[in-house]
Formats: sequence, C-alpha cells, structure tokens
Amino acid sequence: METHDAIFARRSVRKFKPDKLSHDQLEYLLGCACMAPSGTNLQPWYFVVLESEEATEKCRDIFRVEAEKFRPALERRFAAHPDVVEETLSFMSSLGGAPTIVLAFMYKQEFSKPIISSPYVQSVAAAIENMLIAAYDKGIGSCWMTGILNSETASKKLEEYYAAGKGSIVAAIALGYSDEQPKVPVRKSNRVVFI
Repeated sequence: METHDAIFARRSVRKFKPDKLSHDQLEYLLGCACMAPSGTNLQPWYFVVLESEEATEKCRDIFRVEAEKFRPALERRFAAHPDVVEETLSFMSSLGGAPTIVLAFMYKQEFSKPIISSPYVQSVAAAIENMLIAAYDKGIGSCWMTGILNSETASKKLEEYYAAGKGSIVAAIALGYSDEQPKVPVRKSNRVVFI
C-alpha cells in the first residue's frame, strides 16, 4: 500500500469484530510506533498493550464509570445532534468491543500533566500516528481516544492500575478488525496558508 493511500483512507473505527489480533501483529504495530521521531531523541513513550480479556475489561470498567461525566460537555458540543451524544457515550463505555487496547504514556515522572503541550507529548503523538498508519496498512482498525482522559479520575486510575511510576497517560488506542464502514468526515477549510 502506498503511504498516501493509508493516510487518506484511514478512519477511526468505533465498532470492532471480536476476533483477536495475534501477538506478532501487536509487536509489529508497537515496533512501528517506536520508530517515530522524538524531540532530542528522548523517545518518551511507554506503551501498555491490553490483550487479555481481564485487562481490557478492567479498562472498559474505568471508561464506563467516567463516560457519563462527559454527557454535559457532549450535549453542549452536539446540541443539534443528540444521536451523536448517545453514540459517543456508548463507544466511550464499550470501546467498541475492541479486543485490544493500547495505553500510551509519557515515560518518566518529570513528563507530567502541566507540560501537555510539550515536545514530549508531540513525540508520543507521532508514535501513535505511526501505529495507526501501520495498523491500517495491515487491515487493522483503530481509534485514538483522548477526551475521557481529561478526567483526573480516569487518568489517575489508568496510570495507577497499568503503569504505576512510569509516567502520565496521553491516549488510549482501540485496535481490532473493523465491523463498520466509517464515513469520511468533511475536512475543515482555511487550515493551511502558503506565504
């Protein structure tokens, strides 16, 4: 597959088949993630791959408890589209049934929440993008999630339960085989200027 094709065709998947990914597939995707560029070559990522039913269900439990707290913000954002609110909350609670969830952290304690716009977060984000493009190339669906992690409670639980002492959570990525045909969202105009 051409890189251009993967970039333009990849979509966020919010409904997954129950089929598990192989450990080799997951190692490949995380290997691609770890080849991302990083500020001053710090490679400040730490990934926790949840592939057992027990681990993924524990993560879903955390998301499920926190999802309803998001309702007011979603209702404001999508006031004219209450169906989107319900779909979003349903996905946040179930993670679309994804058989694998990857939690992405900023490695080391000094990379903390107050520097969220730092080059360290940008480096972790670059690694996540590598993972998403590599997944699409292999026919694997993905969804990059950050919103619920704005909840201090959810972040703290995920950090303590899955990566105690390793750093701050940046994102969760659902992975699996797609059970839907995601639509291509309209891209916003006036976001590029040439001078």
